[in-house]
Amino acid sequence: MIAKSSVGLMPQLNPIEDIVHVADRLTGMTLPLPFGWIGHFVLGTVAWGIIYAALQASLPAPPVVKGLIFGALAWLAIRTAERRDEIASLHRLPDAVLGFHF
Repeated sequence: MIAKSSVGLMPQLNPIEDIVHVADRLTGMTLPLPFGWIGHFVLGTVAWGIIYAALQASLPAPPVVKGLIFGALAWLAIRTAERRDEIASLHRLPDAVLGFHF
């Protein structure tokens, strides 16, 4: 994230601020930016860890390949969600039209 910002890659993508914004809306409070880093860590370790633990038995292959498959699927899921958000903002469609939004 820090390297991305310093070289100017994808300035519109800032998951840390997105996490803070979602938490602000859910709690009704204004949370500081470090909360986004904590949320990013928790999502990346706890949430994705639980999902991997649930799915790893059904993935074929040795453990290293299972991790690679899961990582590729997680990457694809995130990119698909980001793309859906871009389309929604272009067409000014509400989230309810496009499905559930985290």
